[in-house]
Formats: sequence, structure tokens, C-alpha cells
Amino acid sequence: MKKSLFFLTMLVIVFFYADYFRGIYQPKPTLSLAQQAGVDTREFVSPEYCFDLIIEDRETVSARLNIKYFNNLSYPLDEIKMILPANLLSGEKYIELHQLNVKGRSFTYQKNDQSFIVTLAQSLMPGEGLEIETRFHTSLPCCPDKFGYYQDALRLSNWYPVIAPFDREEKKWVCFKELPFGDPYYYEAALFKGRVQAPSGWQVISPFVSGSDQTQDNFLIDSHFPARDCTFVIGTGFHQVRQEVDSIQVEYYFQKHNRDFAPHGADVLKFYQSLLGNYPYSRLVLVDLPLSNYLGMEFSGMVFLSTSYPQVGIQTLAHEIAHQYWYGLVGSNQIKEPWVDEGLASYSALLYLEEKYGGESYCQAIKEINREGNFLSFFPISAYPNREVYKEAVYKGPALFWDRLRHLAGRESLCQVFQRVQIDYKFQIINGEELFHVLKKAYGLNNHQLRRLLFGE
Repeated sequence: MKKSLFFLTMLVIVFFYADYFRGIYQPKPTLSLAQQAGVDTREFVSPEYCFDLIIEDRETVSARLNIKYFNNLSYPLDEIKMILPANLLSGEKYIELHQLNVKGRSFTYQKNDQSFIVTLAQSLMPGEGLEIETRFHTSLPCCPDKFGYYQDALRLSNWYPVIAPFDREEKKWVCFKELPFGDPYYYEAALFKGRVQAPSGWQVISPFVSGSDQTQDNFLIDSHFPARDCTFVIGTGFHQVRQEVDSIQVEYYFQKHNRDFAPHGADVLKFYQSLLGNYPYSRLVLVDLPLSNYLGMEFSGMVFLSTSYPQVGIQTLAHEIAHQYWYGLVGSNQIKEPWVDEGLASYSALLYLEEKYGGESYCQAIKEINREGNFLSFFPISAYPNREVYKEAVYKGPALFWDRLRHLAGRESLCQVFQRVQIDYKFQIINGEELFHVLKKAYGLNNHQLRRLLFGE
């Protein structure tokens, strides 16, 4: 019943988009949306997160975290919003803040269990920076999820306080919330540097490990390039297989069964480097873990691959590694526009399968998606009634749109558009309007023509 009502709503939405494209999705002739909102991407200065992380035991970590934040907008900021992601995404109190200071500035702050607002006595002017010092601890639940501990492995994602992303369209700080499906969070790209102190004999698995002092069980962390997050798997009993591609180490970690993902991961990454551009980090880390709700999960420089589902294979691997480009290098608001990164990752994976198995494999996949009657919509995650409808609209529907664009001017032309987006928006955030502006310029489309391609009219 819910699904039927959703499709009826979609019919109304399709008619509505005739005006929508003439209005909100009307590009400006000289300025990008980011520039109109006050962001000069050529002068964007990434935040810097510097931390000392101590693994107390499998249930608790503590840390000191200093954040250098720069106002990249064209107007002053009177307040900074910081969020506690693990709390927001779970409704629980896993991250607990013990200390906060803004170095060299007068300030006050208000907090709850999920976020806190730092109000500055003197505004942070455009181009100006500040440094926030924090001390906190994070408790981990026992569960086979992307955050928690399970079977001798800590999964540290969304584990630290973060300065919230700023929505430049709505001119406000973004907040996350717990949802039963999807990935209702995203981050501004930042530089990460720090140290992890782990119990003796424990492994610290991260794409950003730059060295270690084994006598102290200290592991040095340095992303060298901006990244969306700094995620760790920390535990014991992992075996490692490495495969090098273009001077990048693809590292595959598993505890029990070697599923041979190292050579396959290297092959996928090599293809995406030719398709989408250079992967900037020195490592791509693939980790086998029990995951109860995911086939795979992407993080900057790292992919979790579920051992809980037997169907996890090459297609899942290709999709998650595609997220290194569509989420990692080019970010988007996954809460408001999940179709952007999921659709691009899904279609990029289809291009890899075409490369590996031939054109018939690609055509068969597109036919299968068409046969299932999938559709594209622009709803936020919270608007979908269930996981099934969400995946149809956000993963599969956009793949059909990209396929229709391919038929318009050929595969090579479409790949050039992807490369252009990767160049222009690397380490930035792209939204749907900006993406449509790129497409209309590349293909010479008007609003009516683009709408027909989007909805298969």
C-alpha cells in the first residue's frame, strides 16, 4: 500500500518538475551555484583535524582533537556548529565531550547530546581561520555494523566531533538524523593528521597510516590530501594481501577466508583511474567484516565488505570503490540528494562490468533495471517509505538516466563529462543543480530536453 501511494505521489511530482526545472534548476549564465552562495572554490582552504587517539579497550576510545577551520564563505560567521555523528545517527550517547576551547578567542557554547553551537564574541571573517580544541571519549556498542565492536574488531567510523557541513544553498549548518536505511550524512573534505595508541599486538588498519613506533604501539596518521572522513578498523587476527597498481597499494584484510579481493580491487581501481582520473591516496584498503545491514560500505580510502552475505562479489566491490570518486573525491549532500553519489557509483560499476565482461553484460544489466520498472526521483532519504523503493529510485533509476545520456552522444562523451566533474569539484561538494548545469553545457540541452532524459519521456 505504501509503495502504491509513493508511485501516485511520483506522478504528481513528474508534472511538478516542469515548473521546477524552469525555476530552481535554472542555471546562472556566468556564476556557478557555489560562487553565488559565496564560495570561491579556487581559494577553498580545507579544515584540518589533528588528533591523539587512545584505544582504551574494545569498548572505549579517548582522544584529544584540534580542528583548524577556515571561513570559505563571502560573509562573516558568528557561530560554528559542531556535531557528534555517532550520536546523531543512532539516537544514543556514544560520543561524550569533556572539554572545548576556541584558541585565542572569546566564546560561549550550548550543547546537547548530539551537537553544540559555538558562538563567537567576534565574527569569523571571510578567509579567516580559528582553532577549536576538544577532548572526548567514545563508547562503542557491540554490533556487526559500521560503528561498534564485534569479533575482535573495532569499527571506528563517525567516531569524533565534526564541524557540520554548511549548506550553501540554504545558508545554514547541516544536521544528521537517524534513519532506517541510506547514508544520512556527509562531510566537508578535510586534512587528517594524528597518532593512534593501541594495545600491544593490535592492528590499526587505515589508508592513512604513515608510520609506527612498534615499541610504543603508536601508529602515525597522515591523509596528505583532503578526505571526507578518517575511519579505522582496529583489532587482531587480520591477514593481509597486497596488490600494487600505478604505485598505489591495494590492501585486502580478512580474518578467516581469503575472497581474493586484492587483485580484483586493483583491477577495479586501475579501470576507474582511466575512466575518472587519478586516485590521490597511497593506499586503498579493503576490509572483510561481518555487516548486518550492508553488502559494503565506503569511506575515504577504505571499503568495508560484508562477510554476512554470500552475494558480495565483484559488483559490490566495483560499486564501493566507485564511491572513492563519488562520495570521496567529489562529495554531495547524501541526506538531501542521495541520487547523486549513489547513481553515479552504480553507473560507474556498470561501466566496469562492461569493461570486464563485455558489452552484452552491460546491455543485460540495463535491460534488467528497465524490466524492474525503476524510476529516478530527487527526494531526500527521509521521503522514501522503505529500503526497496529507496534503492529503485536512488541506485537504479539514475543508472537509466546516465545510460540515456550515453545513447545521446556516445560513451566517450559521457566519460569526458565524468572526468570534467572530477576535475572541477575535486574535494568539493556538488549538488544536483550544478550537475545539471554541467550536463546542459556539455550536451547543449535545454530544460525540456534534460527533463525528458531524466524521466525517460
